[in-house]
Amino acid sequence: MNRSNFEIAQARVRQRRLYFMAAFVVGAVCFVLVIWLGIMRVAAIDVYPSEASVLASVDVQEGVGVAIGTNVYAFSSRLLVKVGSPGFVSQRVEVFTEISKPLRVQLQEQLAKLLVQTNPETDDIRWRIDGELLVVQRHLATELYPGTYSLEIDSPYYEKKTIDVDLTRGEEKHLSVDLSSVEGVMNIASVPGGSPVMIDGVEFGITPLSIRTTGGEYDLDINIPGYEGLSDQIRITNTALSVSRNYLLVPETAYLVVDLAPPGGGVDGEREGGER
Repeated sequence: MNRSNFEIAQARVRQRRLYFMAAFVVGAVCFVLVIWLGIMRVAAIDVYPSEASVLASVDVQEGVGVAIGTNVYAFSSRLLVKVGSPGFVSQRVEVFTEISKPLRVQLQEQLAKLLVQTNPETDDIRWRIDGELLVVQRHLATELYPGTYSLEIDSPYYEKKTIDVDLTRGEEKHLSVDLSSVEGVMNIASVPGGSPVMIDGVEFGITPLSIRTTGGEYDLDINIPGYEGLSDQIRITNTALSVSRNYLLVPETAYLVVDLAPPGGGVDGEREGGER
């Protein structure tokens, strides 16, 4: 046998050995799979709603098993798994492999967070969603299911504002809303007329008087010689754009001081001491 034939024979021997080893490995793997499939139990999980099932995932957290898709392959009779899907709240559920019926898992949609502030900021804003009063405070921070909502912002000294808000699962939406002051009028009259009127310490004129101003709370003072001073508070709001006042001023109380001479005299026929 020449050298070339010897090398060919050696190559064939090595090839046969390689084939034998590959066949042995494949056979061993098949044997293990058969044994594994014989003792393994399969549990199916049906995820609802249908939107959640598309991207649903299952994670084995307790017990011996593995999850592939929404099927669980287990070596133990009980598993604790976590079922989740993007945009939905995950659930931890027990899986009992003795039960052949698929396990139904209903996932809840993740709530959206809505955070709203106004410009300018004010403490007494009434926040309403779809006409329902949620809270009265400076800012709005709430959680809502996905959907489209009508948000109403009602601050007494500003025009009411309504906007549509679209929310998606798990979204955190921040909004800043500009408010516009309401325009109103104060009609001030008094008896007697011609009385000077001061608003927040500034003189505006004499009664009768009509003052146009923006929404707010105003301190009013009327002082006229011979009459008691008068103070009031007037609010111009989006529900009271025109406010009228007609004040009746009260005369100051007069005192008469009489100095009698000589002593012992009286007034209207009375002597000092009450004698006639």
